[in-house]
Amino acid sequence: MKNGVRLQAHKGVECEYPENTMPSFLAAVRQGYEMIELDLGMTRDGKIVTLHDEAINDTARLPDGQKLPERINISDITYAEALFYDFGIGFSEKFKGTRIPLFEDVLPLAAENGVLLKIDNKIRKFTPEQLDALFSMLRASGARVCISCWNGEIAEKTVRELPGAEI
Repeated sequence: MKNGVRLQAHKGVECEYPENTMPSFLAAVRQGYEMIELDLGMTRDGKIVTLHDEAINDTARLPDGQKLPERINISDITYAEALFYDFGIGFSEKFKGTRIPLFEDVLPLAAENGVLLKIDNKIRKFTPEQLDALFSMLRASGARVCISCWNGEIAEKTVRELPGAEI
């Protein structure tokens, strides 16, 4: 933290890379950001992924780069099905082939580089079981985290289960 200011990469370095993707998170580490803000979603088969919206349509494309013909919510497809879609080509051709990352793949990047992960308050939509899975993953990871929330139950759960986390 420099002069009390913490530099935060919103959705990774979203102005230069496809948001909430590994290229964006890696760029944040390379560029010296102290915190990465990211959004989490849950697939139908219970995989936690990084994605801003409930639907994948804003960031995902068909493999040929075309927009998706209908709305697809991440909660309606499995992670294997989500891997069919390209999450980079809609941003730039040079990111063609970028897939939606699992949150568990982001955690080691943060832990190894001492970067704080700021988890957006969209987790308020998680079921209690989904929150338990997330908190279990966070405890096991050793990553530094900040939970952004305005839900008292999630704040209490964070204090109780992740005593070193920021809120």
